[in-house]
Amino acid sequence: MTTPRPKPRQHSIERGLSSTAAIAALALLALLIAVGVYLAVSRSGETDHPVDVRLNLTPEQIDERLGALQKEFQTVLQEKLDRARFEAKARLFTEQVPDEPAGHVLLAQVRMSLNKWEEAYTSWAHALESDPGAYELSKMAGFCAARLSRLEQAVKHYEAAAGSAGSATDCEVYAALGRLYLSLNQPEKAEAEFNLSLTAPAPGEKTNWKHDAYSGLADVAATRGDAEAALSWNDRAIKLAKVDSSADTVGYHIQKARIYMDLGRDDDALTMLTHTWQTYPDSQGRIESARLRAKLYERAGQLDKAVNHIALICDMHFNELERQDLVLADFFALLAEWQIKAGQKDQAKIALANLETLMPQHPKAASLKKQLR
Repeated sequence: MTTPRPKPRQHSIERGLSSTAAIAALALLALLIAVGVYLAVSRSGETDHPVDVRLNLTPEQIDERLGALQKEFQTVLQEKLDRARFEAKARLFTEQVPDEPAGHVLLAQVRMSLNKWEEAYTSWAHALESDPGAYELSKMAGFCAARLSRLEQAVKHYEAAAGSAGSATDCEVYAALGRLYLSLNQPEKAEAEFNLSLTAPAPGEKTNWKHDAYSGLADVAATRGDAEAALSWNDRAIKLAKVDSSADTVGYHIQKARIYMDLGRDDDALTMLTHTWQTYPDSQGRIESARLRAKLYERAGQLDKAVNHIALICDMHFNELERQDLVLADFFALLAEWQIKAGQKDQAKIALANLETLMPQHPKAASLKKQLR
């Protein structure tokens, strides 16, 4: 892919001032620069346009700087260094060399590692401007759009990726489209995409990639109310996932527990969730496992156990920055609701206070506060 680069401009700097004159001149120059930058930043804030900090570098200089940044990013990830600081460096590079798509790709990658999905999507979109049909760029833009719940937008990106790659489209694109169509309540289209995923090539060196498609077909069957077929597809997913370290094994086990719940096999569901809780340390899996166990206890009339499980989730994750979101707020709302039912109003007030700290405008906050008056 040939990327247009800005033509270098010539710069000249006069030198040769005497020492005293030089100090005075430099002081004045520093003051003028500071005022100029302040005015430029002020104007940029008013017009929502960034300050023009583009540099006129040769292609060789761009490649050298970009290579150094890419190498540094690998070090940042491997040694768990400050990714936010590196993001600032990558952003500066894209401002200085805005026509270099690889810079936007690097910025998108570090933003994804920071869970900054809106900003990451913007960076992928900038990279796509130089090559709208680029397969990997469309694929990653689709991934970020899906994380932002922009489902139709995500579908367009993934379809663009499939359109550009043709028969070389990998299974992940079709599986992602299947998930999106399920979310859009289009099970027929979802089923077609998951079936395509079963026969599409795998990205990289994967050998057991079909588990994701099997899991998707299980969800299609569950959407149609065919729990037995869903269980059969899910068992295939779990079988393949056991020999693929990249598989969402926890997710497949939790999916099986949900299917058991749909079938009314609550004891089997509880056994599966207990196994997931004890075997897999993944925090996201443990959260969902505890949530479903709480639901089973509540369904069985064991409200105290249900409350204890929700409280455990909140205790585990309240202080983890990445959990300060709608998911955890919903758990606090549910905890307060169930504590009120169990007559634990003092504890419910604490849960409500945490809910309001996380999300003051949560839909259930007002009604819970009213119940506690």
